[in-house]
Amino acid sequence: MTTVEGRKVVPVYADSAEKGRSTTLVATEGRPYPVKLESAEQKEAILLSDFGKPFTPPASPPAGDTVDATEVELFDAGSG
Repeated sequence: MTTVEGRKVVPVYADSAEKGRSTTLVATEGRPYPVKLESAEQKEAILLSDFGKPFTPPASPPAGDTVDATEVELFDAGSG
């Protein structure tokens, strides 16, 4: 049995020719929430928790700490 953060989980796989295999690890006890998302190709993982708990978004930063998105110059990271 696989565990994540002490919770028993079962893997659910999704295969894509373009992105490779991704795995969602789903809790097997209690509600079947996704506990971890894994991407084999990009070698990334995201842990999920605190389901059902209230969420309060953070306050907006002061105007002096922000940038107008229309003023940001876009670039192509792939070009030389």
